[in-house]
Amino acid sequence: MELNHTCLELLKILYDQQDYVTIGDLAEQLGKTERSVRYNLDTIDAFMKKKKLPFLHRKFGSGIYMEHTAEIESILQNLLSSVTPYQYKFSTAEREIYLELCLMIGRKRYISVSELADQLTVSYGTVAADLEMVEKWMASQGLNLVKKSRMGLQVQGEESLILKICLRRLTENVSMAEFDRYLCKKPLESKIVLSVLNELFDGLDIDFFRDMPKRIESVLNSVFSDESFSSLMFLLALQTQRHISGIAKPIRIPQHDETFALTSEYDAAYMALELIGQKYSINFTNGDYDFLTTQILCSKRISNGQSTLGRDVTRSRRLDQATDQIVANIEHIYHMDFGDQRANLVEHLKAHLIPTIYRIRYHKNIVNPIYDELVTKHGQLLRNTAEAIKPLEECCDGPISQQEVSYIAMYFMAAINQQHPKIIQRLWYRSGGRLPDEPLIRCRHCGGSLRPGYFRVDREEEYTMRLHYQYGRFTPSPG
Repeated sequence: MELNHTCLELLKILYDQQDYVTIGDLAEQLGKTERSVRYNLDTIDAFMKKKKLPFLHRKFGSGIYMEHTAEIESILQNLLSSVTPYQYKFSTAEREIYLELCLMIGRKRYISVSELADQLTVSYGTVAADLEMVEKWMASQGLNLVKKSRMGLQVQGEESLILKICLRRLTENVSMAEFDRYLCKKPLESKIVLSVLNELFDGLDIDFFRDMPKRIESVLNSVFSDESFSSLMFLLALQTQRHISGIAKPIRIPQHDETFALTSEYDAAYMALELIGQKYSINFTNGDYDFLTTQILCSKRISNGQSTLGRDVTRSRRLDQATDQIVANIEHIYHMDFGDQRANLVEHLKAHLIPTIYRIRYHKNIVNPIYDELVTKHGQLLRNTAEAIKPLEECCDGPISQQEVSYIAMYFMAAINQQHPKIIQRLWYRSGGRLPDEPLIRCRHCGGSLRPGYFRVDREEEYTMRLHYQYGRFTPSPG
């Protein structure tokens, strides 16, 4: 028995509810009449009866409730995660995203147009037209889409470039909320995200890969931001799929200083790829170790037990001195004292600055999505921060971009606001703003808060940017 799209949407709503929901609420959420909802609920009941599952519970004055048992959850997860032509039709933009990522993931050495058409449940001609746009996009990124007769399609280019672009596209199109639901085996609203994640983790033990960033954290004695944690999972799965299919090419090893292979990050990367290699019979190369190490070095961390620049004692000591001086500069500029919290503030700042140093050193750019608003509303704070962090330039081997400055400014803004909120208020008034009266936006993780007038933070940004305001902890999405 085939369930229509409305039935599937109803099942999803009831599946996510932990209590009764009225027919009126269901009709409003679906944009249907109550009569239509009742008809579809009868269809669902018939489906449940055929599958020998409990009927939907109906209670006068309360509404409809779906019983949550292990058997029901297993069946519904499979049902709601499936994609058929009747259930969903991908848009042109969604198809192009899927084609880009599917080709770069390279789960198969070559893939035919017919196979892609079957996966997207569209015609051969539709996919062929989509591929023309995908080919142009890939050319703009420095990649080639190669077509071989009787074999299929393959993306060619520098292996490191393919990994970087694919990783960027994954993080752009898969939100943290969606990935969390996928890991918990809950149905996703976006079918294209589901299709992409299924392609990325097809044939892989997802629990094994979910455990891998945790192993890396244990080696580094630190905790990654949620975005960095997910990015590492994506990268490890991507490297694995490309090696299993045999499509991966050797990665050219860039020139590093002699301390690169002595870092704890290199040890962690080596450990992770060795474990994956043993499980899937893959021989990773030195280039793979180096690429993963660079990714780990540039990853955002929200806490760090011992913040050091690898095993280079001289550089670590220089960072200690620079961090302490930066905090002293901030105290001097704002005529304040962080008091008992100063040591904690310095340590958290140091953990924040280490990935900044490596991003600058390895030319990885990061973009602050609210940079323009910071310039408008807190220009003085940005200028003060840029002046305060000058001691950091000696550790970076390069200039510090305004985007990086803006993240450090937010760190100090939160830290100052926590102990001396009147300073932030004065800066706000000087920029022509007026403190809003709305309730504070609260981080769902650490309980920190910020007035919404300081920045425009909608619900999606609140989730993906993870505003952590315990000692000014702020973890942005990686760029």
